[in-house]
This record gives sequence, structure tokens and C-alpha cells, in this order.
Amino acid sequence: MHQLFIILIFFQKTRETYGLSTTTTITPPNRGTIQKLDSTLSQMSAKENLAMNALFKPAKGEILEPLDIDLVHGKLPEDLLGSLLRIGPNSEDADGNGAFLDGDGMVHCVTLNRAGQKSKYARAYVQTVGRTREAMNKKKYRGTLDAAPRGRPILWSLFQNLLNFGFPAQKDTANTAVIVHGNTILAAMEQGMPARLQIRSNGMIKTTKSGDTLNGCALSDPISGCIFPAHGRTCPNTGEFFCVSYSSALPGCEARIDVFAPQGLDNHITSMPISLPKPSMIHDCAITSNYICILDSSLKVDAVQMLVYDKFPVVVENDKKARIGLVLRKDLTDSHLEQNDKRIIWIQVDPYVALHALNAFERRDGTVVLRAFKSEPRLSYMADYTLSALYEWVLDPFTSSLISEGYLNTEEAVEFPVVDPRRVGLDHRRAFGSRVKNYGGPLRDFKTPQQGILLDAILSFGFDDEANYGSIVDSYKLPPEHYFVSEPTFVPRVASPSDSEQGYILALATDTSDLQNLQTHLYILDAQNLASGPLALLRLPVPVTYGIHSAFVPEDRLVA
Repeated sequence: MHQLFIILIFFQKTRETYGLSTTTTITPPNRGTIQKLDSTLSQMSAKENLAMNALFKPAKGEILEPLDIDLVHGKLPEDLLGSLLRIGPNSEDADGNGAFLDGDGMVHCVTLNRAGQKSKYARAYVQTVGRTREAMNKKKYRGTLDAAPRGRPILWSLFQNLLNFGFPAQKDTANTAVIVHGNTILAAMEQGMPARLQIRSNGMIKTTKSGDTLNGCALSDPISGCIFPAHGRTCPNTGEFFCVSYSSALPGCEARIDVFAPQGLDNHITSMPISLPKPSMIHDCAITSNYICILDSSLKVDAVQMLVYDKFPVVVENDKKARIGLVLRKDLTDSHLEQNDKRIIWIQVDPYVALHALNAFERRDGTVVLRAFKSEPRLSYMADYTLSALYEWVLDPFTSSLISEGYLNTEEAVEFPVVDPRRVGLDHRRAFGSRVKNYGGPLRDFKTPQQGILLDAILSFGFDDEANYGSIVDSYKLPPEHYFVSEPTFVPRVASPSDSEQGYILALATDTSDLQNLQTHLYILDAQNLASGPLALLRLPVPVTYGIHSAFVPEDRLVA
């Protein structure tokens, strides 16, 4: 504790150098719960249900040779050059019996070219180890997520896969997120082997390495081969990439922090194992200038539930306290600190599920502010949709205590949080997310999930002062019957100051007014003036339906 006190004094004297917040400390409002919002948004009309089901239809086949994209409104910003990648599951046999999230990963690529050149669109499956094995053996892997809310069928599926393909028994679908760091582009999934991608300047997509263990740095796992998380954070000051992975199969309920150099994910710096009392589904993490935040939430992986009670192994423990862990980043490379458990500052908080962190930063007094989109799931987590809203924790690392926590905004349900990547780990004035218009079911092409959502607007939350702290200060709403099929992606304006938060919001949206003729557009919005409408609107040659996460690859990282 004495050492931490000395560190605090040092940080306070050098806060500008270390990136600590210099804004006035604001007491955050606690705006109650989202239960009323839940009851309001669970009303989906028959017409909206048809639109939602149309958006869950898988794309038919690949488009390997890029097609031209038409600019139908506005003008492309001259400094917006590169490729927007949207990844998601794309099942080749959606017959109503499988799970949406078991589908093979497909990448949709929109390449924005220089003036005088047409922008391009292409799509391709991630060529994983599993897809290659299926082609060779002329057999299909059995999915596992369609078992929900049951558990034992998962074991049967894994056993059948083991007989047909050997280890690993779980297919590496690589369908969840695209990680862009240095010279590396990865297609990643929750608890599975990633695959390495290459994007060419003409818009072509190529899988260059399947089953990528990152030179042995990915966490080993007997069921899936190796594990690398779907999310991480790149520090804008050092360029380092931080991530937290977890395994529910290894003894000791292990998780691990990994740090990679700015050059890419082939350049591993260090790792730190974490012992957990119970396997926790750690889908995301956050960083500040001096800490990495570990989200040991109420979402647990409980094999006993599966084996003994035939229940889905991912359970929500709402009756127990959850934790947030803070680890000093400098301790990750300190060889003198041998006991990992003593490096972690665990802080108990109310039960929570927060799949996606928004951001974290340190205030002048050394306290840590962590923001996320927090949900309140029921027990059938995988089968039912659960709303989330903007939430904040304020943590004191010096006393290992919680200062405050609560929802900042319960006006709207939101998904897919994002900030200017230059403000990751730093205080920020704006944050963005997709608004949930409503949710419901049934889904006709998939057994799991049983409910889906419609996203009809992008919201901007403000943190400038106490008056608008966490309030919606700007928004863009799509025309009727148009819905977003990608998350908002923030691309900074070239040469703009890093603290200006000037940039563009990119998102794909599909028009469902004619269900037999869906039409998709790329919206390019001014991040500081969403309400003014799109700076540019590009019409894609084919429709794009639902996926999961997106990322932008700058022009200088494309291969000629």
C-alpha cells in the first residue's frame, strides 16, 4: 500500500505526461434501472418481425472479385481512405435447427478509394481449419450453441466432431470480430482459433493463415485448439495492444492478460496468468493510461450445470457479487513481482453483465472511471435477447473500493459502444452506440437465439459537463424500415488533433421496405454532427444482412 501511495503522488505531479484526466470531477447521476425500457421495447409488430427475419438471412455465396459501388449522395471525404470490414456468422444451411452464432465467419469489405476511382465491395468466408477439414472429409461439424437452453447436447456434438475430425473438437468459425493491430488483421471468435486476413487495395479478401496461434502465444485449449479473445484495446500513447483471454477447460479456471508490441500480433511482449474462483466469460477488457481492467462479471461458465442438470453452461449469477480487477500496466513487465494474484486489485461491485466495455480512464485524483453497456440478463442468456444501457463504475485502486456505480442513461437501449480510438484509455467527451428500436421473435431460420433486434439510429452520448453527463447530445435516425447491419465504426480525421474527437462514423444499413429486394448503403456521418445526415451515401451492389463487429483498415495497411 505504501508503494501505491508513492505512485499516486507521482502520477498526480505528472498527470499530463501519463494522460490522466484534467477535467473537473463530476458526480455521475444514477438514472435507475432499465426494466421499464425493457417492457417498452419488447413490442415488435408483425411487419417488423418480417424485416428482422429478412436481416437474419445468410448471404448466398462469396463475391471474390470486387464489384463497383455507386456514390448516390454527397461526397467522399478526401482523407477517408481504406477498407471497412464487417464480419459475422453466415451459415450455409440455415434450416431453422441451428444457431446463428455457429455459422462460419464471412467478411464483407467496402474499400473507399481515391477521387476518380470507384469504391469496391467484396465478401468472402474466412478459410478456417474447420472449413478445410469439412471440404476434405465431406462432413460437417456439429454446432454447439443450438443446444440452449439445454447443456448435454453440447457434449454429444463435441463427441461427434471428435469422431469425425479429431482434435480440436470445436470448429474455429472465426465469426465474431476483426482485430486490426499494426501489420496484423485477425478474424477472431469467442474461445477459438483466429485466422489471419489480408486485404488488398483493390478490395480483395484473402485468408493467409488459419488456426493462427500467434507463434504459440494464444492460450492453449484442448477443445478448440487455442484461444484468443474477440476484443482488445490499443493504447494510443504507446501503440501496445492489450487483451484478456479465458479458458473454461483448463484446471484452475485460468484467464490471461497478453500485451503485444505496436508492430503487430507477431510481436508478443508479455503475459500474466490470472486465477479465477470460477470460470468467467470475459468477452472484453478496457485500459487506462496505467491500468488494464478485467471484467470478472456475473456471466459464468459452469460445467456442472451442463453435466448434472442438463442446462446451458453459460449462467448468470445475479445473486452474487461480481468483480472488476485493476492491474498496473507496469507490473505486467516487472520480473520482481512473482505472485500474480498480488498484482491484481479486485473491487467488488453489484452483479453485472457487460459484454462490451466503452472506455476507461483515470481522474486527477487517481480514481478509475469505467464505462460500458450493461445488461440485466435472465437465466436463459443465450436464447433470449437482453437489453443494455450506458453504465459507469468509479473505482478507487488505492483502497480497493467502489466509489459509485449506476446507469448514466436509461432513455434508450444501446449496442456496440465506440469512442475515438485516439481516446482509448483517456477521458473522452463523446461516445457512440446503436439504438435498439425493439426486439422480439420468433426467428425462423435459427433455433438459437429465439429473439432478435432492430437497430435504427446511432446515438452520441455527451460527457462535457454535469448538465449533459451521459445524455444523448446528438443522433442520426435512419429512414423508416431501414436498419443498421453493422456497428458504428469511428475513423479519425487525418491531421486533426487527438483531443478534438473529430472523425467519421461509418455504418452499413439495409432497406427492408421491399423484402424481396433488400438494398444496403454505407452511411458516412460526421461524428461531431450526426443530425446533419450523411456526408456521403454509397449504394452496395448486393444486400448485406446481419453480422456482428466491424473494423476499419487504413489505406497504408492494405496490400497493393
